[in-house]
Amino acid sequence: MLIILRYIALGISIAACMLIGTLVSLFRPFSPIHMYYMAVFWGPISRTIMGIKFNIKNFHIIKKNQPCIFVMNHQTNMDIVVAAQMKLKNTVSLGKQEILYFPIFGIWYWLSGNILIKREKKSAVIRSMLRVNNVINKLNYSIIIMPEGTRSKGKGLGEFKSGAFRTAVMAQVPIIPIVVSKW
Repeated sequence: MLIILRYIALGISIAACMLIGTLVSLFRPFSPIHMYYMAVFWGPISRTIMGIKFNIKNFHIIKKNQPCIFVMNHQTNMDIVVAAQMKLKNTVSLGKQEILYFPIFGIWYWLSGNILIKREKKSAVIRSMLRVNNVINKLNYSIIIMPEGTRSKGKGLGEFKSGAFRTAVMAQVPIIPIVVSKW
């Protein structure tokens, strides 16, 4: 019963934060600063609601002024709570286009400068990865990519798609792994 109440409270908190975030991002659309501010504001709220403790190791290896590709495994929808704990500036993520259909969150996600990808067509995937390269090199942003492509639902690490790695080579930026593990 407690877990159900926590998920309800988490849903309400994310909806409220996304509504405020969407309104704010209308005045400065497509800026990754919205992702950072949401992480700073909503990260601690989500951690408290869910009663989660984090152990972030080796965070010092991230060079704050150098763009990179963060490659993160994707176990559950809770990965967004984990990503929010890192509070990364000038960082956007790559997400499936269906995210746009999530009420409130989808609009905020798009207005925050994140890159949406159509996974069905290979040509659309290639165009999206070229856009990622452009975002890295021209805007000096970092990108969070979950190369499994879908949630593994706690069944171990899924097969990685190659786009994140090809893009890192093309953009000449380092890959920083982020491992989410439930202990």
